[in-house]
Amino acid sequence: MEGNPVGQQKRTKTDSIDTVATQANTPSLTGKVWLPAFISCIVLLAAFPPFNLYPLAWIAPVGWLLVAARKLPVGRRGYFHLWLSGCLFWLVSLHSIRLAFWVLHFGWLAMSAYLAIYIPLMVAVTRAMVHRWHVPLLIAAPVTWTGFELLRSVLLTGYAATTLAHSQVWQPLVIQIADMLGHGGLSFLMMMFAATFFQLGRGLLERYRIRTSDPQTTPDLQPSPASVPPTSKFGSIAMHGLAALALLLCVLLYGQFRITQADSELAAKPILLNCLLLQENTPTVFEMNADLNAYEERTVAAWTSYANLCRTAARKHKLIDLVIWPESSFTRLEPYFEVDYQDGQLPDWLKQEMRTFGQTQSEFESRLQRAQQEFSAKVNFALLASRGLEPFELLPEGDGPDLLVGCDHARYGRQQFQQYSGSLWIGSDGQVNGTYDKMHLVMFGEYIPLRPLLGWLEGVFGFSGVDAGTEPRAFNIKGTNVAPNICFETMVPHLISWQVRQLASQGSDPQLLVNVTNDSWFKGTSVLQHHLACSMICSVENRRPMLVAANTGLTAEIDGCGRLVQCTKPLTAEAIYAQPKADGRWGLVQSLGYPLSWLCAGVTMLAAALGGWSAVRR
Repeated sequence: MEGNPVGQQKRTKTDSIDTVATQANTPSLTGKVWLPAFISCIVLLAAFPPFNLYPLAWIAPVGWLLVAARKLPVGRRGYFHLWLSGCLFWLVSLHSIRLAFWVLHFGWLAMSAYLAIYIPLMVAVTRAMVHRWHVPLLIAAPVTWTGFELLRSVLLTGYAATTLAHSQVWQPLVIQIADMLGHGGLSFLMMMFAATFFQLGRGLLERYRIRTSDPQTTPDLQPSPASVPPTSKFGSIAMHGLAALALLLCVLLYGQFRITQADSELAAKPILLNCLLLQENTPTVFEMNADLNAYEERTVAAWTSYANLCRTAARKHKLIDLVIWPESSFTRLEPYFEVDYQDGQLPDWLKQEMRTFGQTQSEFESRLQRAQQEFSAKVNFALLASRGLEPFELLPEGDGPDLLVGCDHARYGRQQFQQYSGSLWIGSDGQVNGTYDKMHLVMFGEYIPLRPLLGWLEGVFGFSGVDAGTEPRAFNIKGTNVAPNICFETMVPHLISWQVRQLASQGSDPQLLVNVTNDSWFKGTSVLQHHLACSMICSVENRRPMLVAANTGLTAEIDGCGRLVQCTKPLTAEAIYAQPKADGRWGLVQSLGYPLSWLCAGVTMLAAALGGWSAVRR
């Protein structure tokens, strides 16, 4: 005889009611998440500029680790609190974005909200690895943290600044390990230290609670020896303490070895180039429906101030091989034009455009010729300034300083017109010997993403954008291979590492890296230090000295150990006379990139996929 379906239905309803009641009575961490999460956020903020309390970064994640280590469910509200703690961190760290243009207030909020997602994701995946698959916290936390740091550096064009590793650039001993493990590897070790520190603290706390509890009044706090967690045993506590010290000691000893090695080797090496780095305090203003006359006056005045600064510095420093102008500072009103078609045969697209605007071929060629003449005149003035001469003097014959300048670069190609944010190598004879076009563009600053949906923003804000370059370049300037990069490209370190490897494979191994940037958008705020920190890490990873020429600062000379040899103050007009020396020591990053970070990213994505949405909710 089959079972009674009515009775079975009643039992099912009863079971579901009991299940709901059980879930309702299940304790949650929701009320215990916000405090440790926000403590971690505040401590980590203190580790970065402007406070620069960098040792705090080694323990800052402990609050997030506390949430990840507890067995009780976090709950949706708990994850929301984790996300809020991330929002606070990024809103403070990125607040300078909003200073460039009022519309970027929305970009600042959107970017902060997006980057904050990685904190609850890290906690969720770490919890899945620890509580579901029993991976030790000392492994799970560093893997997920490093994995998500890499993912945010490549997704949505990537943002790799303000990692744990970047907090340590002001202490050269600590960051030397980045040549082998990359900045992600240093973050891995720092998170492992934080997890070890957390386990040590938890063990000491458990031991204290057991000792101070009264077995008569609180028998539940007196577990049997077999049930005492390993972290409450003295041997395990001592082990975690020794492990933390050993980890830190290894990082410092390797750093000391590498710095001692560099100092002994560099002393015997010749100077690569005598370089003059220019920094003027010329503000950049983005305006809707700008007054063209006022704009022209500002740009001409800014260019003239750079030429005057160059002339003054050149008279002080007689021996100069290379003068470096920051990003876009050389453009003025005349970008560098190239024509990529032959025999005067205009491409069809250009003919159509000329018909649209009612322009003849002779008018077009005349306008292009005037622009090229104006550019040549500007180059002649800049070369005179590089020798300390006035604009009305004649340029002497013979070898003199070359120029590496940030200048807009336009090309009339066979298929289309292209415009780039460029870096030009101009010889002492006035000829443009090479160009590098910026490869990594800034979203909403240099291009509009999702053009079919958001392209209308170009018309609203008068925004045209630029094209992305396609390949790295190394300029052989007076026997030294110089590889330029532009603006925030140093905030994408895997791009710089790839460029160095690519150039080396082509037989143009760069000996010197140069970053030209315009950081005047940020009004001298701490983002200048965040940007400089990225350049310092890149120098260590690639073991190449780097020179930074930044409008309004920070202009700097960095050696192959990531040390600041010289650095200007923000919002000042200064010139640095730099004499970098080749480093070229081998490191794993130069050969393989970031295998540890990619491995961590792969494991993190696999753990997230296997854990599923249920792991995020728990």
